[in-house]
Amino acid sequence: MNACILAGGTGSRLRPLTCTRPKPMVPLFDRPMLTYTLERLNQAGVKHCFITLMYLPDKIPSYFGDRYGDMELIYHVEEASMGSAGGILAFREALKDDDFLVVSGDAVFDYDLTKAISIHKASEKAATIMVAHAQDPTPFGVVEYNEEGTVIDFIEKPSWEQVTGGMVSTGLYIMSPSILNLIPSDQPFDFSRDLFPLLQSNHQLGAVSLPGYWRDVGTPEAFLSVMRDGLDGHWKIPLPVSSAVPSSGISVVPPCYLSPKARISKGVKLGPYSVIGEHAIIEPNVSISHSYVNGKVEEGASLFGSITDKGSRIGTNTTLLGGCIVGEGALLGPGCLVENNVHIWCHAVVERGSHLFHDQDAAGLLFRHRIQLNQGHIHHLHIPDLSDLAYSLYHANIKEIVIGYEKSNATACVNANCFTSVFLTCGGKVICHDAACAATAAWIGTRLNTVLSLWFFGDSLLLFNSVGRIIQGDTLHFPILSYTHSDEITPDFPHFLTGVDLLFQKSICHSNRFPLHISSNDPKLIPILQEIGAIVSAPKHGIPLLSTDLYGTALQVTDEKGYALTRDETTLLLLLCSFLSGYDIVCIPDWVPAAAEGLASAYGKQVKRTESSSDALPDFFCYGASAALLVLSTLFKTNQSLSSLSASIPPCFTFTKSFRVPDGRVAALNRFQNATREYSRYPGKGVRIGLQGSSVWLHASAMEDFMVLKTESSKEEMAKELCDFYYHLLTSQDLS
Repeated sequence: MNACILAGGTGSRLRPLTCTRPKPMVPLFDRPMLTYTLERLNQAGVKHCFITLMYLPDKIPSYFGDRYGDMELIYHVEEASMGSAGGILAFREALKDDDFLVVSGDAVFDYDLTKAISIHKASEKAATIMVAHAQDPTPFGVVEYNEEGTVIDFIEKPSWEQVTGGMVSTGLYIMSPSILNLIPSDQPFDFSRDLFPLLQSNHQLGAVSLPGYWRDVGTPEAFLSVMRDGLDGHWKIPLPVSSAVPSSGISVVPPCYLSPKARISKGVKLGPYSVIGEHAIIEPNVSISHSYVNGKVEEGASLFGSITDKGSRIGTNTTLLGGCIVGEGALLGPGCLVENNVHIWCHAVVERGSHLFHDQDAAGLLFRHRIQLNQGHIHHLHIPDLSDLAYSLYHANIKEIVIGYEKSNATACVNANCFTSVFLTCGGKVICHDAACAATAAWIGTRLNTVLSLWFFGDSLLLFNSVGRIIQGDTLHFPILSYTHSDEITPDFPHFLTGVDLLFQKSICHSNRFPLHISSNDPKLIPILQEIGAIVSAPKHGIPLLSTDLYGTALQVTDEKGYALTRDETTLLLLLCSFLSGYDIVCIPDWVPAAAEGLASAYGKQVKRTESSSDALPDFFCYGASAALLVLSTLFKTNQSLSSLSASIPPCFTFTKSFRVPDGRVAALNRFQNATREYSRYPGKGVRIGLQGSSVWLHASAMEDFMVLKTESSKEEMAKELCDFYYHLLTSQDLS
């Protein structure tokens, strides 16, 4: 029996622990994670173990050499990723004669592999997936299989509303040599996304569930959880024996692991689930609990639920709270307070007395460079790795990028500066501009004929393709750092375009036959408005207001009577304007009220629902400027007031409730779907039931185990009744 270990991933979710090592080399109890996998394979009688490498490829061979126990270790370095399945083709000749194992390099398990192999051989399937139950199946491949062990459905990393069960792929597969003939050699090919659907369609994919322990170690939370499970004895793999005997004056509350090489002073208090690594130096009066410590912790410091890598230093009287990670070589000065979920990048320097805290709407902060924080300031620290984005785009053959950023926002300046510096280092070309909103940024990107343009605002980022469409339809969060004073940031860009907003306004005004009337009495603004072709008049009562949101993507409407239309009303107004402008079939976003179908029918038109990010959507559903022009042109053509035009749209009433589900989201989703035969799923957004003139939406809340129910109808009482009915259905304690 031979085995392949897939060990080429970058381990981005485990950073900063994986900045200086590949994920399989992350230490668990002073031994690389990969050690435990090799131990299980050796016990199963594997003679040749083939390992695919790509990220930091020298680290694994230099540590393990060419043998482990009775196994020969054979390595292959991929120059470019060929997918999880494509990578094993490098060992085709050695694998072609017998069944073989495929193992993910980022998991800990103690299954009886010999039994799994015998079950696979008896099934005569082309491949068998080892499966396990997961509380949250969404990060994995969800597997449904029948009593005979034949897989009937496989969904890779589903959104929660796609989940119908809790059994997931462990990344452990037993393969027959025949699958090698299905893997193309000239393109990336993945087990989960490409091979398994193919095998499933031919009933050649099996699944087996065996007793034992398995845990994917893909996140910092999982990293700590695996060590807790090890201390509690949940794995059968023997832990390294620690001979460290606490000296007098050290308090230890078990279970704990102390490396024999660690240096621990008197007065140290080690709470339960403390793992002290071989590089740890713990000074007096330090308190540690539920943490992994592999660096220096100075006197009086306190750590709870945190991770510190080797070479790091936690200053005197500094406190780290749950979820904090301090990367290799990072230095925290004395008296710092690091609140929950802050991640500090390798070799970062945090000055004395800094207070670092995490924004709950973002993901934390990783320092990539040595950034000095001014003493006494309070900073919002977040995590994303803009450098990775820059590298990825450049290596995806995108060599020129247009960048804009919100100049008045310090975070946007820092983010743009960080991304630009890395992209230039790669050898790319950057053109920057002074667009004040996303609509302008999208427009200038199309004028410069670039493949991709970016616009930084606040602590977020929008990406646009060559025709100005927002990629994936959503805001991508890549926050880095927010300073107290914006004048501390002085980005230095090689090529800068100014006056972009005026150019954009001119293009809008001059591309339409009717004039743009703007009300203003600002003496500084009037000449500029006149320069771009607007007819300026003094403000007066009875003039409708059309504006966009901050990002330039959505239209906000107030009629001449001062009534502000809701989002749903504005959407239906745009749909009405499109019908009056000659559209016969209109693609609409998935969230548009059910009244859209009735409106289309009344005008002899047709609507088709699609995802919010679809390229099929007309521009007025994507850009506020286009929506405003559609409304203005309709008013001009029909010679109506905005209030009279709005009166033609059907009524729309909505009710929304947020609630905790008693038995989990998957079970609630199944009850919701079983209540009707007709429903539509929108990955990442939820499930929609379309009724005659009404609709019901169910989607996940940002809070774990919470859901949001939204009902809408042309009749207020119907919307309320639907909301009450489904709320009772989803929250009932009588789940029989």
